[in-house]
Amino acid sequence: DYVKQEVVISDTSSSKKATLTWAKELLPAHAHFIGGNPIVHPGGVGYEHASAGLFRNRLYCLTPSPSANEEAVQLMVGILAMIGAEPFFLDAAEHDGLTAALEDLPTLLSVALLQTVSEQHSWRELRKLAGNNFEQVSSGAVGDPDSLKDSFLQNNQTLVRWLDAYMLHLRELRNLIMAGEESSEQLAQAVDKAIVTRLNWLADYQKGRFTDPELVSPEVERTGFINQMIGLGAFRKRKADTPKNKKS
Repeated sequence: DYVKQEVVISDTSSSKKATLTWAKELLPAHAHFIGGNPIVHPGGVGYEHASAGLFRNRLYCLTPSPSANEEAVQLMVGILAMIGAEPFFLDAAEHDGLTAALEDLPTLLSVALLQTVSEQHSWRELRKLAGNNFEQVSSGAVGDPDSLKDSFLQNNQTLVRWLDAYMLHLRELRNLIMAGEESSEQLAQAVDKAIVTRLNWLADYQKGRFTDPELVSPEVERTGFINQMIGLGAFRKRKADTPKNKKS
């Protein structure tokens, strides 16, 4: 057999449902597969951005497969402790539902932004004026197109719900801008709320501790993983929610 008995196997991909499916199909029954996804932002791509403290005080998502026993899970938890990371247990469907908002959605926003400006007759002049803001917001449109496409389609229903929620907010902002001075206070409040939200998130991220332990996602599918992890005492309760449907 090409895999030793009781071996523990993990990965670091951002798509957990697909990875667990492949593990079930390709790995022998005696292998303990535990999906992993480290939440780190090294500030760049490549070995030159590596550091000994890359994982320190960072969440490391774990999505054990049904074949992974308690000993295998505890082994992974011990490895994370050695590198200073904090284990964060999620169901594979829940993980992918959350990351759809944080990885796939920003990538699509970058694609839409580039389509919007590059298809204008003024793009020849626009591109000369593009600066830091444009570079940051468009930075999601990088990588292999086929891989990005596959990521969008693997979690398409949840991603569409996030897109709907985002477009709802865009419509609200559009209406406030269209109304002019009479809605200036509401517009300022919306911008201020976004700025404060980002500053609070950034402060929590830099500390490695989040003041709000609850994660919110739109209609995330739940499976039997919750019951499995309660027995290990390692699962943290979270609630799933749907972005509010507001009328513009």
